[in-house]
Amino acid sequence: MLEFILVTMLRKQGLDAVSEVTVRLSPTKYLVPDVIAAKAIASPYPTEPVMLCCEILSPEDRLGAMLGKCEEYHTWGVPYCWVIDPIKRTAWEYHAAAEPTRANTILMAGEYSVDLEELFAALDPVD
Repeated sequence: MLEFILVTMLRKQGLDAVSEVTVRLSPTKYLVPDVIAAKAIASPYPTEPVMLCCEILSPEDRLGAMLGKCEEYHTWGVPYCWVIDPIKRTAWEYHAAAEPTRANTILMAGEYSVDLEELFAALDPVD
């Protein structure tokens, strides 16, 4: 559900955003970010770095492991990485050449952004 909402929010800003797409980091290394976004995404899967990779924590996931995946994305050439915890309703930005930081109200990726209140509100049941 959160993947769909995030993809929709990024597409509204003019980005090509998709979920669960395999990216090839090297001839022998592949990962599947929960959401990727760029001005244009190569099909069937990107072999060149995208602008943004997002990981959404599952209850069994650990933040440290997801930040480690972000480091792999950065090594590949991805400038922006987000890690989102839908249970705790928290999120982190981990940009290339910077330390991970907890986002307070907005996730930023260059000129693009996602409002966390709007993102997490979509998870609430409708009365």
